[in-house]
Amino acid sequence: MVDLEATSASPQLAAEMPEVSEDGLTMTVPIRQGVMFADGTPLDALAPYAARPGVCPGPPHSLRPYQLSSGYPPGTLLGVARVVGLLGARGVGRARRSRLRPACWLWTASGAMIMLLPAAYEFSWRYMLPALVTLPVAGALGLTALMNRNSAMTATAEPTPPTSAPEPGAPDAAPPAELDIDDAAVTHFEAEYGTPRLDPIVVVIAAYNEQDALGGVLAELPKTVDATPVSVLVVDDGSTDATAQVASAAGAHVVRPTRNRGQGAALRLGYRIAREGGAAYIATTDADGQYDPTELHSVLLPVLRDEADFVTGSRRLGREETTDNLRRAGVRFYAWLVSALTRQRITDTSFGLRAMKAEVTSTVTLAQPQYQSSELLIGALAHGFRVVEVPTTMRQRTAGESKKGNNLLYGLRYGRVVVGTWIRERARRRAGARSDPTTVGGHETPAGPAADTSPRTAPR
Repeated sequence: MVDLEATSASPQLAAEMPEVSEDGLTMTVPIRQGVMFADGTPLDALAPYAARPGVCPGPPHSLRPYQLSSGYPPGTLLGVARVVGLLGARGVGRARRSRLRPACWLWTASGAMIMLLPAAYEFSWRYMLPALVTLPVAGALGLTALMNRNSAMTATAEPTPPTSAPEPGAPDAAPPAELDIDDAAVTHFEAEYGTPRLDPIVVVIAAYNEQDALGGVLAELPKTVDATPVSVLVVDDGSTDATAQVASAAGAHVVRPTRNRGQGAALRLGYRIAREGGAAYIATTDADGQYDPTELHSVLLPVLRDEADFVTGSRRLGREETTDNLRRAGVRFYAWLVSALTRQRITDTSFGLRAMKAEVTSTVTLAQPQYQSSELLIGALAHGFRVVEVPTTMRQRTAGESKKGNNLLYGLRYGRVVVGTWIRERARRRAGARSDPTTVGGHETPAGPAADTSPRTAPR
């Protein structure tokens, strides 16, 4: 490679530019004093060997036709695959009863996100390459769903007796083994504390190996909100460090499941204990200190004043101190996806600082062991609860390490929960509309003065 700046600055060098052969495939560079390769190696160092640098045309000459033909799927094919995947996800025709619809949603949405986000944020085109895999897979799944082949493949299987679907919020929403763990944890909790009468507001915190960060979070939590007392319940989700001891020393109630199961399972257990302890309002925050506990007041106030049934913080309406661009893009994408699915404007689907009336946790089906934030939010919207977002802050983690793992895997799993929850709630509403003629449009209205079938979010 020739130093072009040196060439353009010197008329003598410009007169001896590389010579290109007639077929355009070979380039010969004249050896001249002062000309260098890109890595700084003087070109005239080759002179004693009578060597002349050249370009090998073979690999690029064969690679380019491969890229333009069978190497990359053509754009038209990718577009068709995306459309077919979307049709399968929406349940068009035979796909309406297909069990592949959640997979169609996940692969189609992932492919679209991979294609659009690099363009929107002006990243390198290389970030779009995974879409060359995800979109064809979405098309294949969509085509299979449209043909309803999965039913044909399982038609010879031994039929199973029909079972009635669990009621929303019923104890059997979680697997029996999980319920056994919950029951054992509750028994141990009551043996340690008796049957404690908790305050009207209970802050539930799921913690796993957060001994370094948890103490600071508990110290910042308010004792009252709008003159209403606050209790703190920490679910030590199988920690191997001193998380439980830190929580007890800070005066929090601590419940200890026998093993680590995930944030969703830990919070579900915490909701149960809070309700049984007499809580009227339940709030959540994380144990890692990324949410500002002093903002609990702004999250709880709309619920305490009966202006909302479910309030969640939003880093997009407030402030975000993190610098992870990929995670920021994921937050925006899933906000758009949930808004499109629920027809309700949502700006942040995964914020952990939230507050709700206790009845929300007993009404919404909570089955996810890990990615529970979107399940709770979509479930609350589907049941007609009044949902409000308020501006909040997302801080940098100062202690411990994130349990979320790889961003891409986290995003795909989170997307599976989003789409799966939406399909589950949509099916529930349709079944309810068929079985109960008093429901309108398949929507349910929560009992009491909190009823409002038009959920809303706070204005930006």
